[in-house]
Amino acid sequence: MSVFDFTAVDSEGVEISGRMEAASELQLINRLAASGYFPSRIKEDSKRWDLSSILERAGYGDKLSRSDILLFTRQVGSLLSAGIPLTTTLSLTARQTRNSSLAELADGIRNGIEEGSTLSEAFQERRDIFSDSYISMIRAGEESGNLPSVFKRLADLMEVEAQRVSDLKSAVTYPVILILAAIAGSVFLIVGVFPTFAKIFNKASISLPWSTRYMLAIGQFARSNYLIIISAVAVLAVSAYLYLRTNGGRRRLDIVKLRLPLFGPIFLKSNLSRMANNYGALNASGIQVYRTLEIVAEAITNSVIRDAVLQVRERIKGGETIAKAFEKVGKFPPLVIHLLSIGEESGQMSEMLEKISEYYDLEVERSIRKMTKTIEPALILIMGAGVAFMYLSLITPMMQMMKVAKSGGLG
Repeated sequence: MSVFDFTAVDSEGVEISGRMEAASELQLINRLAASGYFPSRIKEDSKRWDLSSILERAGYGDKLSRSDILLFTRQVGSLLSAGIPLTTTLSLTARQTRNSSLAELADGIRNGIEEGSTLSEAFQERRDIFSDSYISMIRAGEESGNLPSVFKRLADLMEVEAQRVSDLKSAVTYPVILILAAIAGSVFLIVGVFPTFAKIFNKASISLPWSTRYMLAIGQFARSNYLIIISAVAVLAVSAYLYLRTNGGRRRLDIVKLRLPLFGPIFLKSNLSRMANNYGALNASGIQVYRTLEIVAEAITNSVIRDAVLQVRERIKGGETIAKAFEKVGKFPPLVIHLLSIGEESGQMSEMLEKISEYYDLEVERSIRKMTKTIEPALILIMGAGVAFMYLSLITPMMQMMKVAKSGGLG
């Protein structure tokens, strides 16, 4: 939000001056016009030095996290379900929160509605916070006249996603710590310890095993070319980052994600659950299937599955049944196709989509537990083998030196 100094006149020519906070100059003009004033001068104040603006510029102001957006969505849905008008709902939401950014968000959306925007258009103004799929769901709720249930379903989806992200973080935190510790320990041994012992081994004139020669060579190379290694790693990291920002790079990454061992099934099942959940919500709202699948595709994070849903949409537009279209695309498991077929034939599509979502939610949980049980022992085994290799590479020549020393060969 920006602060503007303005001068305006009313219909009788009376001039007023003041200062107002608004998202843009256009929004300020609309607010003044709604109050019966016509601005003659507007100037943005770019030199605010109050505490809140200083903290905001320094990055310490109130920020909107996923939990904040979840709370906002849940509150709006609950108040709308209680029959409270939309603008009053947003005003209450703004007053009930202690997060100034969240209050500002709610007030901004309410102001947009009061100035003539639809709810989805008001949300569209904050695409920095709300995803396209979120806004599309709001638009669908407007079209169907079922906003309370749409907000409730959005909150439910966000809770499921938050829990899933939390479970994944918990599952990978310990393995990541182990991997980082192993890398740090290995670098220290190779770069710091082995080169020190290399001088001793050279003076002893003993025959070194291949493993020791291998570790010494790596250590020597790393010490001699560390600037080149660091530069190469930095260039590769930046190149990979830039490539993954392209459409082709994101597409390639999405393909790799689905093919990863252990992680691949989690990504697939998570996207299938999201697809079924959104499809079920929109289907219950009475939105046409073509529009429904378009919104569903926007909510899917993996481009491979997103494109598959769009292909299904085109096939249905061509006259195929829903289940047949999903089957012909060839990207969806038999269970999904079977339950969609039952739902289509029985007229219980929403119920079948809910079953699909529940099934894959449970499958994601099982897959995460399975991944955790598999990764930790595997990592311990690999790290143990690495430590044993380095230990033997260091101890074996030292044992040889001791034998030579006992026989009087050193000196």
